[in-house]
Amino acid sequence: ALDDGWPVGMATLALDRAPPELEFKTAYLPCHTTLYVDPPARRRGIGTLLCDAIAGEAARLGRSEIFLYTIDAAEFYRARNWQQLTDATPVFMRRSLATS
Repeated sequence: ALDDGWPVGMATLALDRAPPELEFKTAYLPCHTTLYVDPPARRRGIGTLLCDAIAGEAARLGRSEIFLYTIDAAEFYRARNWQQLTDATPVFMRRSLATS
């Protein structure tokens, strides 16, 4: 994400290879592996836009769901249509990409 030409945020998507910490959970693909927004740029909707862009790309590629895990941002993702799959930390989450 850019703000006046300066990078303020980023997000990544793993489509066919799980990140090392998820190697044992290959069923959790595609995986939204990174979301970062620079602290001065937070609370302006950039994180939500990046999450939606990742989900949109996965849907464009024919995927019906996307996964992630988080240590401290489950509340952020729950507010953005992610379903919590586990209670233990890290929290695994899923978002359906199905459209009505």
